[in-house]
Amino acid sequence: MNLADIAIEAVVAANKAGDEWMAKASPKYVVTDDAGSNHGTLLDLCGNAHVQFRDKRSKNYKDCVKLDLVRKSGNGVFELEHKYRHRQEHGLAMACAEAAKKVLESHGITDLRIWSYID
Repeated sequence: MNLADIAIEAVVAANKAGDEWMAKASPKYVVTDDAGSNHGTLLDLCGNAHVQFRDKRSKNYKDCVKLDLVRKSGNGVFELEHKYRHRQEHGLAMACAEAAKKVLESHGITDLRIWSYID
Protein backbone atom coordinates (compact mmCIF):
# COMPACT_ATOMS: atom_id res chain seq x y z
CA MET A 1 0.00 0.00 0.00
CA ASN A 2 1.39 3.44 -0.84
CA LEU A 3 1.72 6.34 1.61
CA ALA A 4 -1.18 8.31 0.16
CA ASP A 5 -3.52 5.35 0.69
CA ILE A 6 -2.17 4.81 4.19
CA ALA A 7 -2.86 8.48 5.00
CA ILE A 8 -6.45 8.08 3.74
CA GLU A 9 -6.88 5.01 5.95
CA ALA A 10 -5.54 7.02 8.91
CA VAL A 11 -8.06 9.80 8.23
CA VAL A 12 -10.91 7.29 8.11
CA ALA A 13 -9.78 5.86 11.46
CA ALA A 14 -9.49 9.37 12.95
CA ASN A 15 -13.01 10.24 11.74
CA LYS A 16 -14.41 7.05 13.26
CA ALA A 17 -12.66 7.65 16.59
CA GLY A 18 -13.90 11.24 16.55
CA ASP A 19 -17.47 10.14 15.85
CA GLU A 20 -17.30 7.72 18.79
CA TRP A 21 -15.86 10.40 21.11
CA MET A 22 -18.53 12.92 20.10
CA ALA A 23 -21.32 10.37 20.62
CA LYS A 24 -20.20 9.93 24.24
CA ALA A 25 -19.39 13.60 24.92
CA SER A 26 -21.48 15.83 27.11
CA PRO A 27 -20.81 19.36 28.32
CA LYS A 28 -18.19 19.44 31.07
CA TYR A 29 -17.69 23.15 31.56
CA VAL A 30 -19.92 26.21 31.54
CA VAL A 31 -18.45 29.37 30.05
CA THR A 32 -19.40 32.44 32.07
CA ASP A 33 -18.27 36.04 32.29
CA ASP A 34 -17.33 37.95 35.44
CA ALA A 35 -20.99 38.78 36.04
CA GLY A 36 -21.92 35.09 35.97
CA SER A 37 -23.77 35.21 32.65
CA ASN A 38 -23.75 31.87 30.83
CA HIS A 39 -22.13 32.01 27.37
CA GLY A 40 -22.26 28.31 26.49
CA THR A 41 -20.55 25.06 27.33
CA LEU A 42 -17.38 23.15 26.48
CA LEU A 43 -17.20 19.40 25.89
CA ASP A 44 -13.64 19.19 27.20
CA LEU A 45 -10.61 21.33 27.93
CA CYS A 46 -9.30 23.32 24.97
CA GLY A 47 -6.26 21.75 23.42
CA ASN A 48 -4.95 19.78 20.50
CA ALA A 49 -3.09 16.62 19.54
CA HIS A 50 -1.13 15.65 16.45
CA VAL A 51 0.72 12.66 15.07
CA GLN A 52 4.34 13.75 14.77
CA PHE A 53 7.54 12.14 13.52
CA ARG A 54 10.19 11.68 16.20
CA ASP A 55 13.07 11.94 13.72
CA LYS A 56 12.88 14.14 10.64
CA ARG A 57 15.93 12.36 9.22
CA SER A 58 13.98 9.12 8.78
CA LYS A 59 13.08 7.69 5.39
CA ASN A 60 9.38 7.65 6.31
CA TYR A 61 9.46 11.37 7.13
CA LYS A 62 11.28 12.23 3.90
CA ASP A 63 8.84 10.16 1.85
CA CYS A 64 5.91 11.94 3.51
CA VAL A 65 7.46 15.35 2.79
CA LYS A 66 7.61 14.46 -0.91
CA LEU A 67 3.86 13.72 -0.83
CA ASP A 68 2.97 16.84 1.23
CA LEU A 69 1.76 14.64 4.10
CA VAL A 70 3.64 16.62 6.76
CA ARG A 71 3.43 20.29 7.70
CA LYS A 72 5.65 22.65 5.82
CA SER A 73 6.61 24.39 9.09
CA GLY A 74 9.16 21.68 9.74
CA ASN A 75 7.69 20.39 13.00
CA GLY A 76 7.13 16.90 11.60
CA VAL A 77 3.34 16.83 12.10
CA PHE A 78 1.27 14.67 9.78
CA GLU A 79 -1.32 16.65 7.84
CA LEU A 80 -4.34 14.43 8.40
CA GLU A 81 -7.46 16.20 7.15
CA HIS A 82 -10.02 14.45 9.35
CA LYS A 83 -13.39 16.11 9.93
CA TYR A 84 -12.67 17.10 13.54
CA ARG A 85 -9.32 18.72 12.80
CA HIS A 86 -10.46 22.26 13.61
CA ARG A 87 -12.34 21.47 16.82
CA GLN A 88 -10.74 22.51 20.08
CA GLU A 89 -11.61 19.68 22.49
CA HIS A 90 -8.42 18.04 23.73
CA GLY A 91 -10.01 14.63 24.29
CA LEU A 92 -11.44 14.62 20.78
CA ALA A 93 -8.08 15.56 19.27
CA MET A 94 -6.36 12.82 21.28
CA ALA A 95 -8.87 10.18 20.14
CA CYS A 96 -8.38 11.14 16.50
CA ALA A 97 -4.58 11.31 16.73
CA GLU A 98 -4.28 7.99 18.55
CA ALA A 99 -6.48 6.22 15.99
CA ALA A 100 -4.50 7.68 13.09
CA LYS A 101 -1.17 6.78 14.73
CA LYS A 102 -2.32 3.20 15.22
CA VAL A 103 -3.09 2.87 11.50
CA LEU A 104 0.21 4.43 10.46
CA GLU A 105 2.14 2.13 12.78
CA SER A 106 0.26 -0.91 11.46
CA HIS A 107 1.80 -0.09 8.07
CA GLY A 108 5.34 0.08 9.42
CA ILE A 109 5.62 3.81 10.09
CA THR A 110 6.86 3.45 13.63
CA ASP A 111 8.94 6.57 14.32
CA LEU A 112 5.89 8.50 15.54
CA ARG A 113 4.60 10.08 18.73
CA ILE A 114 1.53 12.01 19.84
CA TRP A 115 2.27 15.68 20.41
CA SER A 116 -0.51 17.16 22.52
CA TYR A 117 -1.14 20.24 24.58
CA ILE A 118 -3.86 21.93 26.56
CA ASP A 119 -4.48 25.62 25.92
